[in-house]
Amino acid sequence: MAKLKDIATEVPDKPILEVPDEIKLGATPSITDYDWPEYVLSQLEEDELFNGQPTTDGLRRIAENLLGPILESSSRLVQCPNPANEYTSAVEHSITFGCAEVGHRTFCDVADCSEKNTISTFAKYSSSTAATRAEGRALRKALRLRHTLTAEETESCVPNVSTDKINSQQIHFMNTLCGRNDIDVMKFVNSGKGKYDNINDVPYDKAGTMNRILSDYQSGKIKIPQEIVGYKSDWRPADDKA
Repeated sequence: MAKLKDIATEVPDKPILEVPDEIKLGATPSITDYDWPEYVLSQLEEDELFNGQPTTDGLRRIAENLLGPILESSSRLVQCPNPANEYTSAVEHSITFGCAEVGHRTFCDVADCSEKNTISTFAKYSSSTAATRAEGRALRKALRLRHTLTAEETESCVPNVSTDKINSQQIHFMNTLCGRNDIDVMKFVNSGKGKYDNINDVPYDKAGTMNRILSDYQSGKIKIPQEIVGYKSDWRPADDKA
């Protein structure tokens, strides 16, 4: 059986695809720009984020908008779960985008699933969980998202998630919802008992609570306090971006 490291396709060094003209609104960054990942993640809707991480479904929709139509998307089971491998499934996912200007581009990645890296709810369906993870990884590669994991990877794969301080996905989620609801990020962060000079000092669990509150603001369950209104896009120092 082929080794997993021999299966994954390398990411091309050159730009992936041109962003369609109809997507280029305002100061839309190029796919090679530093702030491209932030732009991609900003296109996600609230229900396409889970605890600040993008879902595979959300990335699939965004990828078709930014990269072109998906011509083919398929998964291949490369390791069946059995007692000898401690019931570990490994799946390879390949996805092909079409674009008239540059032709077809294919991206591929692999992921596994077992009781060692997945909570029991998902480990029961190890092959399908691995397939979803592999597709998410292929989409992340196609969209050139750095320092980002999909919700399916983080929610069911605890070792990949920091439980110490706030992570970049939580910061992105916080920034997105504050922007949508005209909330000053740092005023909101410091509106509770804890006081923080830097967003990176916020504990991971506190960040989760804050993002749940923001979700309640977004849905209208809680009224937004007037004292935290007033979003500022430059609330973080240039050298402190997630």
